[in-house]
Amino acid sequence: MNQLSRSRRQFLKGAIVLLLLSGINVKIHAQNSSKPLVIYLSRTHNNKVLAKFIAQTVGGDLVEIKTRQPYPKDYQLMRSQVSNELNNEVLPPLDHSLNLDPYQQIFIVFPTWAMRLPPPIKTFLSTHNLNGKIIMPLNTNAGYGVGSGFDEIEKLASGAMVYQGLSIKGGNEREGNLFVMQGKTLQQAKLNIQTWLQAMPSKSNSSTANKVVHLTAQSTLGDLLEHPKLRLFADKILPWDGMKYDRTLPLSRISELMPYHHYFNIDDILKPLNTMILSNEPVFYDYYGGDVPYTGLFLLRGQPNMPTAVIVAGGGFQYVGSLHEAFPLAQKIVEKGYNAVVVKYRGGVSSQRATEDLAHAIGYLFNHQQKLKIDMNHYSVWGASASARMAAYIGSYGVQRFGVYDSNIPKPQAVIMLYTGHSDISNNETPTFAAIGESDNIASPNVMASRIQRLLQQNVKTEFHRYPKVEHGFGLGTGTAAEGWIDNAVDFWQKTME
Repeated sequence: MNQLSRSRRQFLKGAIVLLLLSGINVKIHAQNSSKPLVIYLSRTHNNKVLAKFIAQTVGGDLVEIKTRQPYPKDYQLMRSQVSNELNNEVLPPLDHSLNLDPYQQIFIVFPTWAMRLPPPIKTFLSTHNLNGKIIMPLNTNAGYGVGSGFDEIEKLASGAMVYQGLSIKGGNEREGNLFVMQGKTLQQAKLNIQTWLQAMPSKSNSSTANKVVHLTAQSTLGDLLEHPKLRLFADKILPWDGMKYDRTLPLSRISELMPYHHYFNIDDILKPLNTMILSNEPVFYDYYGGDVPYTGLFLLRGQPNMPTAVIVAGGGFQYVGSLHEAFPLAQKIVEKGYNAVVVKYRGGVSSQRATEDLAHAIGYLFNHQQKLKIDMNHYSVWGASASARMAAYIGSYGVQRFGVYDSNIPKPQAVIMLYTGHSDISNNETPTFAAIGESDNIASPNVMASRIQRLLQQNVKTEFHRYPKVEHGFGLGTGTAAEGWIDNAVDFWQKTME
């Protein structure tokens, strides 16, 4: 709760709230301006707990949605009534109406009923003017998913901007498993909500824009970890899972955390971090839905619906050096108009497990590409050192070999791999760009060259570069003979799409 306290003061600029309760004739005024509205529908009290947590976190007004005629307490009778309402498009009257004029942002916390949006929420959306509002939907369900709930909200609130929703497993009334939002279940739900909230849109104005804090070479790890725009996922930006970092360490000494990497350039590292800080859109997504710690992906946006580069950093499967080997690459790629995704996989696991994380991230991106406004039909996969093995495995065998059993997800358009000893190939390889330094004492240039030759024998499109006097882990290679390799790699990817 304390970690979001500063965000409360900056979350919205609004007016005094007037809540009109029909039939009761009582006026309720907000205690403070600058508030969003949190409405909720809760039959078994799970959504009430989550809605209250959101309202406390963002400093919002909390309102329960109730029908004028309460639903039967008996589950079967209630189920029959809901089925009739859904099948006949009945909108049950609510016991109150709301004045939404003071609110720009509205959270809607709702359950899944019969895999649909509950009729009371449909009534609310259909009887209130939502034009120009920003809507953030949060769903709980019995484990079967949100159903059509999010899609129905977008349809009914066509004049509003509907933010990407969050779905959380709640109780199961049919099985008698009613109130579950307590203990570890509630703790995990709160963590998921906090991750979701970190990228909430806010009103932009000159007074708040001038308060954005950029990171500099003199900024510390503590500054990064506690930055209001980064703090809910900043641990996944840094290389080591679960490490208690020295928060006084300046970012200019970040190289001390990545022993397998060389040629650090602080400007290359800071630019993508500040790009994320300045973004008015979400940058972090949890592709496992909170089930697997130390994982997630970062989306740096280029032009809408342009092809996407999926980037994983190396670190010997011990740490994940995204600050040097992924974010700087992503920044260069988005500057060329493409979208770029940095995938955080688990450190300290086998190459199989790490590649499964990558495969699940690709599956998430493919299934959400329309909402994310990216193209995953021509995606490329980028890796270096240990992560080059992961990228190559996806190029050789697709995500289906690594636990994502969706036959609609294609293999990548191209694989971009740097300084690796990976030698495995399949019978149906992907176009491959490869580069390595001649002075690499971890990965052999000759091994990379040999694999490229074997790909050529399959008539696979390839490009291979060897850079003199360059060691392992060069990242962008700024200031070395490898500098500019990324331009060649993007050109190679482009040619595979022609």
